Amino acid sequence: GGDMAEAEAYYDLALSVDPLHGPSYGFKGALHYSLRRNSTAAAELYEEALRLMPADSGVLANYGHLHARQGNVGAAEGLFRRALASDPQHVMGLCYYAALLAEAFADFDAAEGLYRRALRANPLCPDAVLQYAELLGQELKRYGEAAALLQRAAQADPHNPEIAQYLGQIQAMEKQAKAHKPTHQQLLARKELERRRLLKVREARRQRKQMLQQEQSPAAQQAAADLAAQADNMMAKLLLTEEEQGQRGRSKSAVVHRDPASPPPPPPPA
Repeated sequence: GGDMAEAEAYYDLALSVDPLHGPSYGFKGALHYSLRRNSTAAAELYEEALRLMPADSGVLANYGHLHARQGNVGAAEGLFRRALASDPQHVMGLCYYAALLAEAFADFDAAEGLYRRALRANPLCPDAVLQYAELLGQELKRYGEAAALLQRAAQADPHNPEIAQYLGQIQAMEKQAKAHKPTHQQLLARKELERRRLLKVREARRQRKQMLQQEQSPAAQQAAADLAAQADNMMAKLLLTEEEQGQRGRSKSAVVHRDPASPPPPPPPA
């Protein structure tokens, strides 16, 4: 509690000095979402951060995660795509997107590809290891691969209790699966369920592809470019204001003309 309040006070101070400091809005958003559990405040802060930094992969991934947890699948996927377009190796963006594909669309193949990318970017990321192991064990029933992944992670990080605990769970699941062989009827039922799942996955992929094509239309691209230009223009005005302040300090008699639409100059640091 105290550390969070201190961190938020630090970001508030940074914004009092520089009201257009996008990272501070992003960090405050993460604080409100992960620690204060205030999704509304977090969303407002993420929106402000993206207004100033439209291509920030960390903010895009975190905001997408917020939308995913609220069930806003389309908005979440759009934000994850933007995050990975900005940084294709953003580990948490890859993990968040993989989890969305697995949970919302049962698209386990695509999710596995994203987890593999995340682990290539950071082989020891605990989130990537645990989430990929869960996919391998719970959904794909590839217990041996899940156990091997967790064993490698445990060797690299022997004091991580989550990895050790989940390794035990995977080994127990594998033991139980070997002890209870499925009947012929059960195998046929599983095959039929898998066929139906793949049909739904293909249809969902087709729909998402259409949405992506619409997002990449000339009008959508122009809107994104306008948003980036607006952020660049605001930053240029801030820099111009700071330069004018310096000119006033060097010469009391200097006449300075400032665009009345530009934001007021921030107060000097305490």
